[in-house]
Amino acid sequence: MAWDKKLQDAAFRGVKFDIINVRDRKERALAEYEVPYVHGGVVDDLGWRLRRIPVTAVFFGVDYEERLQAFLKALDELGAGELIHPIFGTIKAQVVSVEMPHTAEQPDYCEVPVEFVETGDPAPFFAGATASQKADKARQAVASARGVSVNALTAGLKNLAGKIRGLKGQMAVLDQFSAVISGLKSGVNGVITAGLSVLTFPGAWLGDVRSLLSAIGDFGGRAMDRLDGSLAGWLGLRSRVAPAASGSAARPLPGIASEARALAEDAEIRERALALADSAVDILADEADDPRLTPAGIERVANDTRAAIQLAMDSARATYPLEQHRAITESLKDVAYQVQQAALAALVQRPPLVQRSAPFDGNLHLIAHAWYGDYTRAAELLRLNPQIRQPNFIRLGDPLYAYAR
Repeated sequence: MAWDKKLQDAAFRGVKFDIINVRDRKERALAEYEVPYVHGGVVDDLGWRLRRIPVTAVFFGVDYEERLQAFLKALDELGAGELIHPIFGTIKAQVVSVEMPHTAEQPDYCEVPVEFVETGDPAPFFAGATASQKADKARQAVASARGVSVNALTAGLKNLAGKIRGLKGQMAVLDQFSAVISGLKSGVNGVITAGLSVLTFPGAWLGDVRSLLSAIGDFGGRAMDRLDGSLAGWLGLRSRVAPAASGSAARPLPGIASEARALAEDAEIRERALALADSAVDILADEADDPRLTPAGIERVANDTRAAIQLAMDSARATYPLEQHRAITESLKDVAYQVQQAALAALVQRPPLVQRSAPFDGNLHLIAHAWYGDYTRAAELLRLNPQIRQPNFIRLGDPLYAYAR
């Protein structure tokens, strides 16, 4: 087994922890039937009981107490939570018991035995995180980044509020944020926005931007052409939601209006990148259930999304001081990483792509039957070979891309 590729960082409810060992215990549920004065009996196998997962978490170092407290707080919450098992990946687990032994001989160190019980469908052994689980983690990263974005804009506006002088200054700020909403509204119809003052409700303004971007990219998870697996729909979505070049070309503004424009445009760029990431995750999740894109297409979706996120990170660095933009850029880095992981999961779940030579003169249906025993996979061969113009006239020896099985 490739331990360096399969094992994952342990975590519970998003709180990561180091782990010494894990012992997964499975026990059969048996119903035993015996008759008095008769030797033996009958055993009825009722299947597996709930799986118990004892783990030993370890915390050490000068900051071990803070990390331990965060872990214990996660354990204190009621109900089941997400457990990242180092072998099984993401599973739903309920805390059963926890111990917290400390010894004088080991300061700044604590081993915490915890027992979980798995709820829901059991995870397959060594399965790791599935493609759909990777997509869920990417969605969580997008949601987290949006929360950071609200905090950043709130802090930026609070700093700006101290510089506003009178009603004229307030209107100069509001005009810049209204210009962003007006520009987005020009591309859609029928979208109702809250219209609240960004100075009082920055989160509501970001919600309006998000709603408008959702309407602009209304095909969302259907961004690609599902008929032939091309990227035409995705390229159209990317150009509308997150164009390669953003920013205002209008003349420079004096004083507070210029600062307000910078905040508004930065927030818009970030929301555009996150909207594109949302659509990319939807596509990658669809790929897990119904593969349509070529490996190159999946790579293009991931790369375009990462490019948009990089643009948002550059904008945040140019708009906020280091102590503020770091939280923004770190959350965006996590989004980029999770999208990349979702793309990788969508790629590895399918057989390897190889290049084969056509075994005879004929059409793709005959070749699919010869290779796979299934003529319906001719459409798959056509998707993998966009260079084909005449699928009914394939020549002996023509190079064709195909899945290994």
